[in-house]
Amino acid sequence: MRILQPMRRMPAEILTMIFEIASTGTEWWPDVRDMKGLIQIGLVCKRWRDVVFGSGSLWVYKQTANIPKLTEERCNKLVHFYRMSKSSPRLLELEVPTRVHCECHQSGEAGSLCSNPVVARLLKEGSPFSQISFANFSPTCFKNLVHFIKSATGEATAPQHWWDSVRTLSVGFSGEESDDPEWFHSPDAMQPVFAILPNNLTSLTLRLPDLKLVPNQQQRNCVNIPVDILKKLTTFSFSYTWGGPQFLTALQHCTNVEDLSLRLGPRTHDWTINTDDQLEVTALSREGHLVLPKVKYLNLRIVNAYTEAKHIGYLRFPGLLKLKLDIERDYFNKVKYPYSSILEAAGMFSAASPKLESLRLGRTLVSIDLWRLLNFLPTVTRLSVYGSFDAPRFLEMAQAGLATGKANVAPSLQFLEVYSFDDKFHLDSLLLWVKSRQKHGKQKGKIVLKAPYDGLKWIRLHIAERDREIKKVYYRSATLKLLREWINVERVGFRIEKDDE
Repeated sequence: MRILQPMRRMPAEILTMIFEIASTGTEWWPDVRDMKGLIQIGLVCKRWRDVVFGSGSLWVYKQTANIPKLTEERCNKLVHFYRMSKSSPRLLELEVPTRVHCECHQSGEAGSLCSNPVVARLLKEGSPFSQISFANFSPTCFKNLVHFIKSATGEATAPQHWWDSVRTLSVGFSGEESDDPEWFHSPDAMQPVFAILPNNLTSLTLRLPDLKLVPNQQQRNCVNIPVDILKKLTTFSFSYTWGGPQFLTALQHCTNVEDLSLRLGPRTHDWTINTDDQLEVTALSREGHLVLPKVKYLNLRIVNAYTEAKHIGYLRFPGLLKLKLDIERDYFNKVKYPYSSILEAAGMFSAASPKLESLRLGRTLVSIDLWRLLNFLPTVTRLSVYGSFDAPRFLEMAQAGLATGKANVAPSLQFLEVYSFDDKFHLDSLLLWVKSRQKHGKQKGKIVLKAPYDGLKWIRLHIAERDREIKKVYYRSATLKLLREWINVERVGFRIEKDDE
């Protein structure tokens, strides 16, 4: 009878999807694959073993190789996984520990890291890769390793080297403690580094290092990424902490980018290595703006709102739908409402602002700034915030507005998410604000909603096991019990180790 069980008749494609979900990492590490668990699934029966070892997509995930610690045993395992993936895309991350320095620039040729024979074998036998990452590389080491890849790992009969077919590339440069001369040459010294990027990239992540200003040193203000590469990108993530508006030189050519992430601003005024505010952009509109028409998803991480608001002011995103904004600090302490100042500079408070649908804000947000944002962004339907702002103060402003006959702030809101609660966050005040959005009464012992009807129907609260005080309010709040009559309120937690409890 077991032969007739429905599970045996399930298509291999469906089993592959189930096994992929079962072997995928947690929500915090979604790119990690539990290979041991995947192999154990294949031991259940012959059918499952055939599916596990016959589906190349199950063996696709980012493999990390720590170059100084890469052993023959680890290399054998990685090469085996790549062979199991068959024709599926191959992903690789090459990593150099932050405190390990390559000697490429001193020897004038490939140093100890780049000439590692185990790395050479991995690149040769594991290729071709469609997605590759370089973490904590110096410019010279990156150049030498790419030259090695192109000279030693290609196929003589192939019309194009696999490096030029890479579609997704991530490069994180080291530099704070590096004496690599590439950081100390003329402003155009990095041009040879960017010139060796793959020609067919559609996704590029570029992280420039934090560098201190050295007296009598030439400014490193140019980001000379080839224009042909920038025009092909649909996803671009750029960390530029050197100060000044020179990052716009690269952005002016990103006319097809739909997903854009920017980290801007020097950590302190001592780290601003670009003091020249000269703008080298030729694609400005008649109003003096740099318009990126296809950007739908924008992730902004601003270190200092005071220094970066004027640079962000050049940018316009007419098609923007989703925005994530995180402001770390303002060491000048000259901006009263940093989140509002950034969005206002980007033209999002104007009559011609984009119809923003989703907004996620960072930890440093204060209640008055949140109030201003929601008043100027009436089209937002999804809002995600940290549980760190002054909720009683926010409730007070909301009630004052309703008392004067004003409509609900964020009138289009449908989904509210709060994560990473502070110990002193007043959850009940937030719930009372949600309650005040919808007029209601009782009829025959049941809650009856009254016009106008509020669109907020779903609240998600990220409450961890360690958030004991927030958990008490969540389970005991009479306001929350009432809200459940017309709103779906869910708690999302995460598992923690016993040592963390």
